[in-house]
Amino acid sequence: MEDLKEKQLNIALFLTVIFGFILRVINAQTASVFGDPPHLVLQAKNFLDSGLLTIWDQSTFLWYAFTNIFYKIFGITQFASRFSSVLFGTLTILVIYLFVKEFSGNKRIALISSLIYAFAPTFIFNASDEHDICVLFFIIFTFYCLVKGLKRGKNSYLILSGVLFGLAAMWKAYVAILLVPYIGFMIYYAYTKRFALRKNSKILIWVAVIIGLMVSPTFIYDYSNYKHNELTTFMTAKFLVTPNQKINDLYGWAGGGDLNRRTSQFFQRLFISLQYGTPEQDSTPSVLYYALTQSLYSNGPILIVLSLVGISFMFIKRKKDKFAKDYLVFYLLYFFLPFLVLIDSNLLYKHYVHFFAFAIPFMAYLINHIYLYFREKFSFLREVVKKKECIYFLFGLLMLFEFFVVLSLPFNGNEFFFSPNPEGQFLKYKASSIPDDSLIIYDERIYNSLAGWIFNDRFYISAVNLNKFREFNAQSNFRQPVPVYIVECVPDQCGWATTPTLTDSMETFFDSVKNQSIPLVHTSKGKLNARQHSLKYYNPLFSKKESSDQFVVYKTTMDIDLNLAKQMKMQYSYFLYPTGYENKELPVFKNFIYVPEGSFEILINKFAWFMFYLEILVSFLVIPFLIIEYYLYK
Repeated sequence: MEDLKEKQLNIALFLTVIFGFILRVINAQTASVFGDPPHLVLQAKNFLDSGLLTIWDQSTFLWYAFTNIFYKIFGITQFASRFSSVLFGTLTILVIYLFVKEFSGNKRIALISSLIYAFAPTFIFNASDEHDICVLFFIIFTFYCLVKGLKRGKNSYLILSGVLFGLAAMWKAYVAILLVPYIGFMIYYAYTKRFALRKNSKILIWVAVIIGLMVSPTFIYDYSNYKHNELTTFMTAKFLVTPNQKINDLYGWAGGGDLNRRTSQFFQRLFISLQYGTPEQDSTPSVLYYALTQSLYSNGPILIVLSLVGISFMFIKRKKDKFAKDYLVFYLLYFFLPFLVLIDSNLLYKHYVHFFAFAIPFMAYLINHIYLYFREKFSFLREVVKKKECIYFLFGLLMLFEFFVVLSLPFNGNEFFFSPNPEGQFLKYKASSIPDDSLIIYDERIYNSLAGWIFNDRFYISAVNLNKFREFNAQSNFRQPVPVYIVECVPDQCGWATTPTLTDSMETFFDSVKNQSIPLVHTSKGKLNARQHSLKYYNPLFSKKESSDQFVVYKTTMDIDLNLAKQMKMQYSYFLYPTGYENKELPVFKNFIYVPEGSFEILINKFAWFMFYLEILVSFLVIPFLIIEYYLYK
């Protein structure tokens, strides 16, 4: 980078990391809570005391372990539930710089790549209570070490790539399919005579062994739990085990029929229909069409256009530029088969961010060549960019554009970045105003996992179960005056679709609450929605628009036996696990715990637990290793 000094580069990258972190912290406070996250963050509560080696619906454990640790540090808050994504999402800014610099040999392209990742909305919005941004860090770090090991002939980095690949697989199960680009790029390097497979066969065997050891906790758990309870984790049941009736009874509702899907049906779904099984579903879009137009497109139309133009430009340059040729091969390996496998499994756009992350070098390559063109046309640019003041000025303009334009527009055509979410507002109110020894009666229109999450550290019951609770409570001799908070879902559905019958019954219940003149003590505003409010722009410094009510809270006092409320809470389960794993005697949970028997099973379970804690430790140690790698790698 003849026109950008090392000090200027470090300043620019440092500012990128700092502002990237700030944006992700803001997102942790404002992003909406919808769909899977409520049950994910519930499963993380007390996970390290659960006795589980892995979570059944993910076949992984590291996100839950880390989130549990951050709960212990920050408390069970919305920020803590999202801090793993904030932390690793920020560190990815640095690791993508190293990856692109190693691959391209060009610091400017690497810096541009970091800037795109740091400030592209999809990577900010997805840094929430999910696995995908966390695993992206480990995926990119894996391929950084792989490329560095292959290019420089360093076996130590090949070993590190195996360790990181195994860690990534224990953050998110879909990493397994990335063995295609992982192995494929080794073969490509061997084909181009830059890496000798036979000569390095021993080190490659060690890499394979390390990956196997890193994923062993899941497979050992599946082996033992199947032996004792005839159940495996969901991903293992889906891909490796023929579903039995017990698996179907527990998993069928959660898998949407995926457990029983046959491979032969994939090609029908790929080109003909998204659904299958009945004639009236033939007109629905194919999986491939939906994945391209929704799963990928939803992550950002501008990113798609830039990626496609960048790919086309790099294809034109491939014969003269070795990086262009190598990266095209790498991305083809990374995208093609993994994309097809993933679209047969899950079409949620959040699971596709890694395809965009690895498309960033195409965009950076294009932007770099545009810059070079203008630099040659206008020689004064060479002198301007050499001045350190230029870095601060350009970065200031970029941040103003980011805060007042990019992030003030709706993401995915819907959500506004700066609009606070109602769940976060309620959690803050609960922490400051709802005592531990109180009872929450909640609207059944609140999604059950969401209710479990936002009420998790209080006693709570659904309004639907209130009459039954009153019957038992009336028979108790241990009642005492207890503050009661009644939480209403104002927009008729809070987190999930409801039925007209349920809506009518809840409206009747809350009409009675209002008729009794029970005072309203708190209101949580709903997330500003572009479609619902006909908004095209929202920034709190300029916008006066307020969203409608989401949760309203009424307060009264009732004579209640809190031990009875505790007993009711102990019966709750979310995705087959009790709240906070406090009730391990819950019948459904006994399907997932076991006592190892026999010397062989005891031995492998001890090994699995050793790897379990070792991987948590190594995941933390990766952070200082990354920082050292950046400062040592010039």
